[in-house]
Amino acid sequence: MLFRSNTGFAAPKTGRGKLILVVIAAVVIVAAAAFYFWGRLSSQDIVLGAQVSPQDVTVGMPFTVTINLDNNSSNDLKDVTLSLDLPDSVRPADGSVKAVDAKSVGNLSRGGLRQESFQLVALPSQDSVKRTLNVTASYAIGSLTARFDKTLPVDLNVQSPPLTLELTAPAKVFSGEEFEVTAAYGRDASSSVGDLPPLTLRFDYPDTFSLTSSDPQATGTGSNLWPIASLKGGDIGKAIVRGKVDLPDQTQFNMTVDLVANIFGNDYVVLSKLAQISVSPSPLAFNVLVGDGSRTVFQPGDTLNYTLSYKNNTSVTLQSIVIKVNLAGEMLDWNSLKTNGGRYSSYGNTLTWDSIGIPSLASLQAGASGSVTFLVNLKSTYPIRRLNDKNFSVKVNAKIESPTVPYLIAADSTVNTSALTIKVAGQLALAVTGYFRDANSGWINNGPWPPKVGTPTDYTIHWKLTNYSTDATAVEVRAKLADNVKFTGTVKSNTSVMPQFDATSGEVVWSVGQLPATSGILTDAPEAVFQIEATPQASDVGKYMNLLLPAGVKAQDSFTGMQLTAGADAVSTRLPSDTTVGPNDGLVIN
Repeated sequence: MLFRSNTGFAAPKTGRGKLILVVIAAVVIVAAAAFYFWGRLSSQDIVLGAQVSPQDVTVGMPFTVTINLDNNSSNDLKDVTLSLDLPDSVRPADGSVKAVDAKSVGNLSRGGLRQESFQLVALPSQDSVKRTLNVTASYAIGSLTARFDKTLPVDLNVQSPPLTLELTAPAKVFSGEEFEVTAAYGRDASSSVGDLPPLTLRFDYPDTFSLTSSDPQATGTGSNLWPIASLKGGDIGKAIVRGKVDLPDQTQFNMTVDLVANIFGNDYVVLSKLAQISVSPSPLAFNVLVGDGSRTVFQPGDTLNYTLSYKNNTSVTLQSIVIKVNLAGEMLDWNSLKTNGGRYSSYGNTLTWDSIGIPSLASLQAGASGSVTFLVNLKSTYPIRRLNDKNFSVKVNAKIESPTVPYLIAADSTVNTSALTIKVAGQLALAVTGYFRDANSGWINNGPWPPKVGTPTDYTIHWKLTNYSTDATAVEVRAKLADNVKFTGTVKSNTSVMPQFDATSGEVVWSVGQLPATSGILTDAPEAVFQIEATPQASDVGKYMNLLLPAGVKAQDSFTGMQLTAGADAVSTRLPSDTTVGPNDGLVIN
């Protein structure tokens, strides 16, 4: 018998109700278990298999995965789908980027067999030789609408294309000396793999490499590509490049050659070789320094004293030596340039020393050395006109050359180079002003004026920052309040950070954080405004009362890594920035 609950719904009596609920739950559990085990037992008679052909998969070559689905169960399978879940380094042979390749094969009656094939390609990858894809059969059983999946992992044994690549290069070269690098490639004669995808040999040159010739003639914008005709078993080929580098002594550089396969219109490196080459100490040693060489960062207005030193390390006399310097930098004051016998040309901003200005350069004996010098000033102000006018530096690229070539050196001349870059540090500026009447702040400062002993008067302090030529981080402004001065807590700023009072140190602190270059020059200056309250004492009568001690700002220069600092004078009731205040108005009275 049922009764109505206070919720308005019928509820069974306690004893029989619990029994009914238990019976219903048991039926549901039994039905679910029966469905699960029936489906599982049925799927045990459904056999999923896969074969890979050829068994060894070659990168860039199509291969086939054939899926077999045997329905040995006593039920028909409905709406069967066979799919492959592919790793990143395997793709369908049609060039698509599908990570799952699936085919719907319809229904499969009891005792039936269905077979489907998928064409795939393995791409070059850093993966291990073994790569795994998952084969899945998805289906419904009999009249049931629920679907079952059966998955089989398939391991692929992926091997590199049957190609060889070797790179031959000298271990050491002289700066300016022509040298030769040979790349040899071929196809393994024992390989039975079919036609490979289109191949190209590609050299990657360092920026300082100057190509003089290649055999055969290279193609491409950088003259670094050699398309390779179809390679048969045992075929070999090679490409030779010749060139020079102009680099300082002991410099190391890399020459790289790649075999590149074009698969589905995309280029993949299938083999790569690298040769590391070092620049031997030149027969003509050469070095450029500024000052004693200990500084790489300078300030606006500094004088740069350059010395270019050279030495003949050969056993022969070097004739007709010429030294050339290219100078670059917007901070250079060209009117200050001075040399010891060099000639300046505004075309390219170059300096040249030869036997005309330095007679000793006409002939440099074996083991002899010498030097030339020049100096130039940095401008005292930064040439800032645009927002990206920042991170100023001065670059010197110097070269020394003699037509005399020592025996067994394959070069047209004896040459060496040296380069040096110095950075110009950034600068910060802090402006501090105080006001009694400050309409711009929008605040009204209370208290007597002139300031009166024992009676508090409010003032506003403005901090404005200027950052010139480098981005700055960790920017922080600090100033200590004078005696008998309080921080009222009334603040404002055109930045996201407000000034705060540090009760421990008695300082007002403005932690600005990051400050882009040219802030306050081409953009509004970052500004903070805060209010203080000062109460003069008897000892202040007839004097200007101190309000704020000298302020300081510090930051990290993002370009040079150096710390930037700047300061500002103390603020008193003299208030010279307040145009409403006369020269003597700020003197304290009784």
